[in-house]
Amino acid sequence: MGLGLSGGSRGLSKLKKLVVGKAEITTFENTVVNNWVADTTYVNFGYKADISLSGVISTDIIEIVFGHNEAVSGYYSPICLVDNGKITIYGKVNTSITLPLIIKIK
Repeated sequence: MGLGLSGGSRGLSKLKKLVVGKAEITTFENTVVNNWVADTTYVNFGYKADISLSGVISTDIIEIVFGHNEAVSGYYSPICLVDNGKITIYGKVNTSITLPLIIKIK
């Protein structure tokens, strides 16, 4: 598993692909996260959620943009784990949230 970066969504409604120089950037907008399960990976974050993302591989760099309320709440880990076809985020609560933007850099 690779390590991603985190930073807030409602379903994989839009997928945009841009090419900047040699980096390939793909964005996922308004991704709903409501599949939290109990987890003990990180002591301060008792839940995890796997987010399926088409085309993601473990070596990709992922940046997650949380909504403002989630970003300042302290309820969500500032990192995510990246694996083939998915990312995993961690939280202190298991309530549904919407991530406004997920950025994949290849």
